[in-house]
Amino acid sequence: MMQQEDIWNLSVLPALLCKLLLSYSTREELIMGDKGFQHLKELSIRCDGGGTGVLFAPCAMPQLQHLSFAFKARGVASKDSGVDTGIQHLSSLREVDILVGCDGTTRYNVMAAEAALRSAVNILPNRPNLGIKRYWDLMEPYGGSNWRG
Repeated sequence: MMQQEDIWNLSVLPALLCKLLLSYSTREELIMGDKGFQHLKELSIRCDGGGTGVLFAPCAMPQLQHLSFAFKARGVASKDSGVDTGIQHLSSLREVDILVGCDGTTRYNVMAAEAALRSAVNILPNRPNLGIKRYWDLMEPYGGSNWRG
């Protein structure tokens, strides 16, 4: 299972430029701090533990241009504070692809999570392209007949 220490160990690799794929199952948020991943351009994250599972700190990943982000909406929007992933701190983003898992939650939670993420992306200075899709079947979360937008 991916833990915060694993993120730190990866984040200090200076040659990590092109693409990083993270997949984990946890209910705890992994914090992407401001010290690591200084040159990373593309990041794909998949959290299967429920919730978004990630928080981008201010000044995190200053050169990140493309973020692919998959998570389960179950329990995300039920928090009083709503959805806060810190995506609004990723000021170099040009493209954001979000995949929202809809199983085990309500339509309200899905729509609230999508709206909060859309708002965070819309305030970014580069006005990145945003794609949001939904999935229901855990066995085929990345394609086939289960894609819905």
